[in-house]
Amino acid sequence: MRTKNIAMILTLALTAGLCQTAAPSQAATPKLSAKKLTMKVGKTAAFKVKKTSKKAKWSIVSGKKNIRLTAKKKTSVKVKAVKAGKAKISCKIGKKKLVCKVSVKSDIKENDVKMKYNNVVFTKDFVEKVNSISFGKKIVKDKMTQRKLCALFTKLKFEETLELKGLHKKVNVNAETLKVGELTPLIFTLSDGTKCYVDSTESQFGVTTEGQTKYYNVIEAINENEFWEKIDELVDRYCEK
Repeated sequence: MRTKNIAMILTLALTAGLCQTAAPSQAATPKLSAKKLTMKVGKTAAFKVKKTSKKAKWSIVSGKKNIRLTAKKKTSVKVKAVKAGKAKISCKIGKKKLVCKVSVKSDIKENDVKMKYNNVVFTKDFVEKVNSISFGKKIVKDKMTQRKLCALFTKLKFEETLELKGLHKKVNVNAETLKVGELTPLIFTLSDGTKCYVDSTESQFGVTTEGQTKYYNVIEAINENEFWEKIDELVDRYCEK
C-alpha cells in the first residue's frame, strides 16, 4: 500500500513538472511589435518581433516602391517611408509567417500650401472640388498633395487666347485626345465626376472640360520644363499607383 502511494506521488509530481515545462512553450509564440503601421513620407520607424530568440527573415511582399527595409537584425528592422501608398512587410521565423500592413501618408503640411488664385481656371471653388489628380497612369488621392499641386497652378496668371502655339495648332487637338509623347495632360477629377484636362506648350495652357477646350497664355514668364518637372516629381512621390 505504501509502495502504491509513493508511486502515485511520483506520477503526480512528474505530471506537474511536464505541465510547468509546457506552459512557457505555449506563451512564447512570436509576435510583431505592431500589425499595422502608419507613417509619413521620409520618416523611419523601428520594428521588431517579440517572444523569440530565433533569427527573423524580413521582406517586403507588396508596395516595394513605397517603403525600404534597413538595419536588418536578428529580431528587428527599420522601415523607411519612401512614397505615399500601401505596403506589407513579412517576418518569417522558421515555418511561421507574420505580416504587418504599412500605410504611407504625405508629409506635406498646411503651411507648405499657399494659394494665390491668380487665374480664371484654378479658382477657390475649383480647387475645393478636386477629388483626385492623375498624370499618365499615376493617381494622387492624398488631399494635401492635391492642394500642393493646385497651388502651383493658382500662382500662374492666365489670359484666355484664340491664337494657338506649338502642338495646340493641330486641328481638333484637345487634352482628351493627346497621346503620351506629345503632351501628357494632368487630369483633375472633381467631386461631381467632371474631368478637367490641363496641358501646356510654349507657356500656353490648354484646358479641356466636357469636350470643350479653352486656351490660356501665361502672362508672366515661366520655365515650362521646370514647372512640369516639379509636377512630375510631386505626382511620382505621392501617387498611389
